Amino acid sequence: MTRDLTTTLEALRPEEDQLDEQWSRMTLASILATRVAPSRPRKYRAAGVAAGALGVALVGGGVATAAGLSPQSFVDAFRGWAVVSPESEPGRQAVDPADARRVATAAGPGDTVFTLVAASGRNGFTCVAALFETRASTDAALPNEFIDANGSSCAASPPADARFGDMGAVDVQRQPDVLGARDVRVLSIWAGPATRAVVRAPDGVEHPMLRFDGRFYGWFEGKGDATAPVVLVGYTADGAEVGRTRL
Repeated sequence: MTRDLTTTLEALRPEEDQLDEQWSRMTLASILATRVAPSRPRKYRAAGVAAGALGVALVGGGVATAAGLSPQSFVDAFRGWAVVSPESEPGRQAVDPADARRVATAAGPGDTVFTLVAASGRNGFTCVAALFETRASTDAALPNEFIDANGSSCAASPPADARFGDMGAVDVQRQPDVLGARDVRVLSIWAGPATRAVVRAPDGVEHPMLRFDGRFYGWFEGKGDATAPVVLVGYTADGAEVGRTRL
């Protein structure tokens, strides 16, 4: 089934002499209201922004299942890692999701565990998925009861001169029955010289970020405001602050 809405609409469109304007409007509205979960990994955005002026893009809420934390196969959920388009992804080779392993974990929202799962290809590209999984799921070799928190991504490691806070992206998850929060936001950024980073929520609670392959991944609740902002702070190994910015 195609995911291109225009192609789908055209396939459903009747012959010109049978065309009904009300039918067209109703059909288009129905198609646009139907959400299709992406099976391909997201590529990192091309535009970087220096720390202190972090620009983040809000993205639709991941590949969460309609039932929330329901049993599923990690390999099936991320089979898109093994599909490569030479035109749009030059240089990337297929990555087998069956080779993936957990590389870092931290406390997640509600009673979940925030987990990074990754696998690398032969040419240095690494696919990473940030998940919220159940505690029981952490006993399995690969997650089997989880929410895909950020849509996953496949990319080369950041350059040696990467700056903390560049290439920021935020994905929004809205599953209060599962995550125990109104809006959970998942952040991924370049680490640069920072070895540790935290996201400070409007209530003052600090959420440590997970570092892997030159990037930080983390989550926080809400979006803050001018009087109580969400703040991202990075530190070097000796505790010196690398940079901070409001999200």
